[in-house]
Amino acid sequence: MGVMVLDASGRLKRTLGPTPDTILTSTATGTQTNWAPGLNGNTLIKWSGSGDLLVDGLAGGVAGQTVRIMNTGSKVLTVAHQSGSATAGNAFTNIATSAATPIAAHGVGQWEHDGSNWLIVNHVQGSAISVPFSSGNFTTDAGTWTLDSSDQFTYSYLLEQAFLTVFLNLQVTTVAGGPTQLRVAVPGGFSPAQPVTGFLRYLDNGTNGYAHCDIPTALNAYIRHFTASGGSWAASTNQTYLLPMPFRFPVT
Repeated sequence: MGVMVLDASGRLKRTLGPTPDTILTSTATGTQTNWAPGLNGNTLIKWSGSGDLLVDGLAGGVAGQTVRIMNTGSKVLTVAHQSGSATAGNAFTNIATSAATPIAAHGVGQWEHDGSNWLIVNHVQGSAISVPFSSGNFTTDAGTWTLDSSDQFTYSYLLEQAFLTVFLNLQVTTVAGGPTQLRVAVPGGFSPAQPVTGFLRYLDNGTNGYAHCDIPTALNAYIRHFTASGGSWAASTNQTYLLPMPFRFPVT
């Protein structure tokens, strides 16, 4: 028998505790503020929207109640941290706070209501999330670095608790003007928590090399990629490749 929760009139509102989950399905998309899918006790929501979904808040929670959100589709559901749009009692508190927590295909998140808001207790993102191509994600400290959408073989990320892993494979890109840094935006809107250095394999105008990539300061918005000498990247047309190891770093 679970714990019985009564409303102000003394009527049974819902039962919590070791009772079977209520299982709901949803295909909501867009932005859901104070989402009300119909919670009843400890609830599992199986989501499979035809487009992405941002959840700013979840209505109907009571202290001790657990909700799990499982992505059974192919799009991405994200859960905002302490959204100002949510009504009191409906907001989420996540581990990563600088951007919304994603639940991709095969992923699941679990939150428990503490009487004030939903506290995250478990999160598995599922599949890595691919970043749509945008030339603005690729910048330099000088000169130019030019990519077409076909040059972005891999640019994706995976959030684990408060750690972000970035997967990158950029090929046949073009460099001019002697930049010393090729910069890639930190994806997902997250902010790095501290400086971090990683390992990089590259082709510089067709010449193979090994060097490092880094995030130089906390809250930096991009990852820098260097040659082994630390000098300028050679001018090239479709002959510059970046092949870093998966790059993992803490985020706020």
